[in-house]
Amino acid sequence: MSYDDQRARWAGLRADQDVIDWAAARLRHQTAQDQYLGLRDPQSA
Repeated sequence: MSYDDQRARWAGLRADQDVIDWAAARLRHQTAQDQYLGLRDPQSA
């Protein structure tokens, strides 16, 4: 595997990780917002 191939693969993995990080942050934020609304039940929050 060439150096350019490794760099391209790394860039792809980094992009995937960025999407996962964004989604996790969004879920945590939404859960907090739901709790502020009084939704304490795990199925609701």
